[in-house]
Amino acid sequence: MTPKSEEFGWTAVPRNRSNVPSADDANTQDVTVDMGEIWPDTEVVNKANDYAKRELPQETYNHSLRVYCYGHTIVTQHFPTWATPTFFETWALTCLFHDIGTTASNRSATHLSFEFQGGFIALATLQGFGPHLVSTNVIKQVVGQLPRLGWSNCFSSAINAEVEEKPWCHTTVLEGFAEAVAGNELMKPYE
Repeated sequence: MTPKSEEFGWTAVPRNRSNVPSADDANTQDVTVDMGEIWPDTEVVNKANDYAKRELPQETYNHSLRVYCYGHTIVTQHFPTWATPTFFETWALTCLFHDIGTTASNRSATHLSFEFQGGFIALATLQGFGPHLVSTNVIKQVVGQLPRLGWSNCFSSAINAEVEEKPWCHTTVLEGFAEAVAGNELMKPYE
């Protein structure tokens, strides 16, 4: 272990790529890809795209859009039952935010790996687009079926317990995280 991994307890997790189909097994077709035709035109994707274009270096932004195109092609050719507007909206958001943690300012803001930091940034950014992305009626239906049972306080307590038990945990770098969770104004009426 390096001194930093000893200090923070972080080590890389091995992964197995043996389940990825070979080029011979994939049966890939040659298709025409037109970004203007396959890119979702929704309010949340447009806001996320503006944000990514502003925050990412051009090379990373272009990479994110290429990843979208490749994924779109893979889904339409090999997993056509997944090919729905909502799937591609989610895929576009994933692609736009997947490397947001690699920017110089985001990298230097934490000891977290860029993937984790990027996840927090994506969450905060998407939440900043407004709660109107899920209607009040949908929230009422979901909470009616799956009550929150004081979830904000429950999760805030879990965060505080982890920090107490593991003072090196990732959560310690998120100043005010437990308090923000406990003070979730959006869900307060449904607690």
